[in-house]
Amino acid sequence: MSGSLLSIGQSGLAAANLALATTSHNIANVNTPGYSRQEVVQRAAMAGFSGAGFSGKGVEVVNIQRVASAFLTQQAHIATANASASNTALEYLNRIADNLTSDETSLSSSVDGFFSSLQDLSATPSGSTERQSVISAAQSLVNRFNSLDESLTSMSSEIGQRLQTAASQINTYAGQIAKLNDQIALQMGSGLTPNDLLDQRDQLIRSVSDLTSVSLVDQGDGRVNVFLPSGDALVLGSQSTQLVVQRDESDPAQFRLAAQGAATGGVARTIQGSIDLGGTVGGLMSVQSNIADSRNELGRIAIAFGDAINKQQALGQDIKGVQGTNLFDIGSPSAFPISTATGSLNVSFADTTALQSSDYQLDYDGTQYTVTRKSDGVKTAFTSLPQTIDGMSIAAGTALAAGDSFIIQPTRGGAGNLKLAFTNPDKIAAASLSAATTATGDNTNVRAMAALATKALVDGKTIADANAQLMGKIGNAASAKGIEATANQRLLDQVTTQEQSVSGVNLDEEAANLLRYQQAYQASAKAIAIAGEVFKTILDIMG
Repeated sequence: MSGSLLSIGQSGLAAANLALATTSHNIANVNTPGYSRQEVVQRAAMAGFSGAGFSGKGVEVVNIQRVASAFLTQQAHIATANASASNTALEYLNRIADNLTSDETSLSSSVDGFFSSLQDLSATPSGSTERQSVISAAQSLVNRFNSLDESLTSMSSEIGQRLQTAASQINTYAGQIAKLNDQIALQMGSGLTPNDLLDQRDQLIRSVSDLTSVSLVDQGDGRVNVFLPSGDALVLGSQSTQLVVQRDESDPAQFRLAAQGAATGGVARTIQGSIDLGGTVGGLMSVQSNIADSRNELGRIAIAFGDAINKQQALGQDIKGVQGTNLFDIGSPSAFPISTATGSLNVSFADTTALQSSDYQLDYDGTQYTVTRKSDGVKTAFTSLPQTIDGMSIAAGTALAAGDSFIIQPTRGGAGNLKLAFTNPDKIAAASLSAATTATGDNTNVRAMAALATKALVDGKTIADANAQLMGKIGNAASAKGIEATANQRLLDQVTTQEQSVSGVNLDEEAANLLRYQQAYQASAKAIAIAGEVFKTILDIMG
C-alpha cells in the first residue's frame, strides 16, 4: 500500500511540477508576439485490479498542448493582408489627392493666375509690366505642371523601392518558414509537439501576410506549403521561392513581381499585374494605376492647354508686328517597342482636344495593325499606316515586321515635358494679324486667348472642368479606399481580439493556476511524506 501511495504521490508531484513550469512559461511570454498559451493535458493512470476492485495508480501527463484555433489564425492572416493592402493604397491616394487639391500645389490657382494675367494684359496690351506678368504666370503654371508630374513620378520610384524591400523581407521569411518546416516535421515524427516552433512559424506567416496574401496547405507531417494568390508556391516543404522585382515591360514606370525557385525551374516567372496579391505589396501595386492615370490626365490637360494657347498665338502679332510663335513647348507622344520589335513608330499630335488619357498598344501581325486603348480595351484595326486615332497620328518609321508590338503613351509625359518656349514679353501676340503694326493698343488676340478659359479644350471640357474632374476622381478613390481601410482595420481588430481570447495569455488566469498547481504540488509532496512514514512504521514492526 505504501509503495502504491508513494508512486501515486510521485506522479502527482511530477504533474504539478510540469504544470507549474508550463504556467511560468506562459507568464514569461505574455508579451511575446505570436505566442500561444500552453496547458498540460493529463489523465488518470491506468488502474490496477485488486481484490477490492480497481485501484488507482495516480496521474500521467499526456501532452503539453498549445491553445490555438487554426480557423482564427487563418482568419487573422487574411484580415492582416486586407488591412495592410487598403492602408498602403490609402496612404498614396491621400498623397495624390493632397497634391492635386492643396492650395500650395494644386493646378487650379496657377491656371486661374495665368488667365487672369491675360485679362490684365487685354486692358493694357502694350504695357510692359502686364506682359511680364503673363510670362511670369505662364512660367508659374509650367512649374506647377512639372512639379505635380515630378511628385507622381517620385511616388512611382518610391513604390519600386518599397517593393524591393518587401520582396526581400518575404524571401527572408519564406526561408525561415522552410527551415522551421523541417524542424517541426522532425520533432513531430518523434512523437513530440514543438509548440514554440509552431508559434514561431505562425508568426512568420503572419509577417508574410502583412506583406502579401497567402494560403496554406497542411502536408500532414507538420510541414505547411505556402502559396501566393497567383498560385505560385512561396514555400514547398523545405524549399522556398524567391520574389524579384521587375520593370513592367508595357510601362517602365511601373513594377511587377516575379517568382523564381525550384518550382519555376530557376526561371523568374512574372506574376500578372491583374492578380491582387494583397498586403503591402498588393496595395503598392494597385495604386500604380492611379498614379499612371493621374499622370496621363495631367498630361492631357497640359498638352491641350499649351496647344490651344500656341494656336491662338499664331493668329496674332507681337508688339513688333511679327506673327506670334509658340508660347509653350508641349513635346510629343512617346512610343516604344515591346521586347524584340524591329520596326519603329512616329507618333504626333493631330487634334489635342480629342486626346484620351490612356496608353495604347499597337500590334502588327504582318497584314493588319491593331491598336488597343488600354483604359477600356477598345480595339481599332486597319491595314495601312499612317492613321489618326483619338487625336494622335500614327505612322511607321522603319517598316514593321510581323509580331512587332509597341506601347504608345500620348499624354503620360505631357505635364512633365511642358516648357516655356520664350521668355521675352514682347513676343506675346496680343494684337490680331489684321491690325496695323503701329496698332500697339490692339487687344483682339489676347482677349481671344483669355477666352480659352471657357472653351472646351479637353475632350469636350474646359481646362478648369477637366482639372476638377481629375481631382474628383482621385478624391472619390481616396474616400472609397478610406472606407474600405476602416472596415478592414475593424475586422482585423475583431479577429485579433477573438484570437487572443483563445490563445492569448491572461495573467489573472495564470496567477490562479500558479496557486492551484502549487497546492497540488504541496499535497502530492505531503502524500509522499506520509508514504515514507507508513513505510518506516512497517519496517519498525517487521524489525
